[in-house]
Amino acid sequence: MSETDPVAVALKAAEKAAAKKAKAGKSGGSGIFSMFTVVVIAIGYAAYLFVNAPPASMLAPGNEFVMKQVTASGKPWLILCDKGRPSEAFERTKEAGVFGDLIVTREGGKFSQAVMDCSKPLSPAIDASRKSIFEKYGIDSTSAAYTGKPIILLFANGKRPIIAPADALTETIMLMAWVTRGSLTTVTNPTSQNKLEQACFGTGTASGGCILFTKNLKKGMSNADLKTLQGLAKKFRRLRVVWVDNSGYKLETEEGTKLKSGVYIVKRLADGGFAVPIGKKGTRVYVGLSTFEGEKFALKDVAPWASKWEDDSTFKEMHQAPTLVKKAPKKKAGPTKEEKAAERKRKRDKLAKERGHTGGSGGGGGGAAEEEQVSGTEGVDGVDEVELVDEEDE
Repeated sequence: MSETDPVAVALKAAEKAAAKKAKAGKSGGSGIFSMFTVVVIAIGYAAYLFVNAPPASMLAPGNEFVMKQVTASGKPWLILCDKGRPSEAFERTKEAGVFGDLIVTREGGKFSQAVMDCSKPLSPAIDASRKSIFEKYGIDSTSAAYTGKPIILLFANGKRPIIAPADALTETIMLMAWVTRGSLTTVTNPTSQNKLEQACFGTGTASGGCILFTKNLKKGMSNADLKTLQGLAKKFRRLRVVWVDNSGYKLETEEGTKLKSGVYIVKRLADGGFAVPIGKKGTRVYVGLSTFEGEKFALKDVAPWASKWEDDSTFKEMHQAPTLVKKAPKKKAGPTKEEKAAERKRKRDKLAKERGHTGGSGGGGGGAAEEEQVSGTEGVDGVDEVELVDEEDE
């Protein structure tokens, strides 16, 4: 127990008081005093647990504000689907009891827990057709797989909810580990147009877009840059964080303008709607690009700019996402005429030396033949070799 723990403080106070009483020779009341002390400590400990234990909320699916927090905030929420109150829900099965035990044992602040009737209609702002959680995400609650077992959902990072497997519901430590893994944020490296668009506008998610970091990374990414990207992913859970090595790939806007090394946010604009297909030009503007203008790539510098990502007015309007293309390998330039002549002479002299000739009339014919033979290989050495060139930003 820590020095600030109220139970520890109560115990220490009781010990001092008992020692003082014994020293004064008032031993007659020591038994009554000890019993009183135990009762006080027990009451204090119970009150401490009640005040500090995270509560289990009973959420209403029709509450727009609450459901936006669960389905679209990106923050981790662990939901027990049950029609009863939390105290009732935790008593139904052993697995539901594990969920309830986790409320007291888990580390506060890492994720939220709640009980919800997942069969009730959602708010129109969350689902216009007023589907339930089960209907919206295609969960068949009547399936034999869920007979006699609770359905526990994890919402995190704007993705579709995932159902807790049976092995995660055996103990609180197993459920905690599963939630931790399921709510981890990631930094990805798309290597094709399809992967870039899936990361930034992936269907079936509540992702708002992506933070795009591009830089010449042929020599690898620095620890400082990686730390900043991981910090952004954790702070802005509704934005995917991706990086592109521009020594091997190029990013261009629809006008053909190259995206130089820097940090960008690519997102769907509100007037474009979530269902508009990516990649087709039209009259409707539905993709926005925002550029970080700061000089230092550190979390404390980038975060204030990224925090404004929901404001469409700060974005440049486009009709399609930036294009990601792998750079074609470049051929080495062929040798010049002078280099070819020098190479032929070198080979000719080498052959003459090996045969013991030093030139003159006796070896002229052979030299000519060799020259003709060497000339037949002209343009082979070095011409067809391919090399990947590291292009610096212009």
